[in-house]
Amino acid sequence: MKVQNFCKKHGLTEDQFYGKEPVGGDLDLESVTTLPDGFNPTVGGDLYLRSVTQLPEGFNPTVGGDLDLRSVTQLPEGFNPTVGG
Repeated sequence: MKVQNFCKKHGLTEDQFYGKEPVGGDLDLESVTTLPDGFNPTVGGDLYLRSVTQLPEGFNPTVGGDLDLRSVTQLPEGFNPTVGG
């Protein structure tokens, strides 16, 4: 999925998609099953990615609350998110 389409569908700006601008509060993407390459948000609250099963390389979000990755079975090499929850 193209970045622009992903952003439009989920109410994000491209700067929020790339983590250049924070997302205030929670970001609920529990229906998303695949993350586009380059997705690296900064989220003030919780980040819900319940249906994602595989993370792209380089995915290292900054999350002020909890990071829900319950369906992910293997973490990519170098996965090192910043999580405050």
